[in-house]
Amino acid sequence: MNNIATLHFPVRSNPIPDQAAIHPGYRYDMTLPDSAALFGFFGLSAFTREHYRDNLEALIMQQMERLFGVAMKNPLHVLIQDWSLEPFTATEQDRTLPTEHPRYGHPWLLLDHWQDKFYFCGTETAEAAGGYLEGALEASDRVFTALTL
Repeated sequence: MNNIATLHFPVRSNPIPDQAAIHPGYRYDMTLPDSAALFGFFGLSAFTREHYRDNLEALIMQQMERLFGVAMKNPLHVLIQDWSLEPFTATEQDRTLPTEHPRYGHPWLLLDHWQDKFYFCGTETAEAAGGYLEGALEASDRVFTALTL
């Protein structure tokens, strides 16, 4: 399960340098006239996050300061969403990270349904790169081609 930390900053402090846009795992999520948000995914297993639960926010802020400088030390708000703790989203099996990238693109999801009136289109339906942005692009190309034939 991917888990998200979102940090909300006042824009006047301009905490995020231009090179932040190329750092993998973090990107702008939302920009408003007076604030901006930055989000990233944890690369920690549910068990590791559980071990550091009480210090997770401090660890995030230390990393943000190392990556982007001292202006990142003062967010307006920090939100940590750990999906592995949500009983309607995750099971005990989800707490263990997979040992390899899951296989996506089940053949049934690649078919047209209801006589070309319904298509599944999303990263999970891609034959290659499922679960990634590239998979979403592949899936959208597949459905677009089918709809424009």
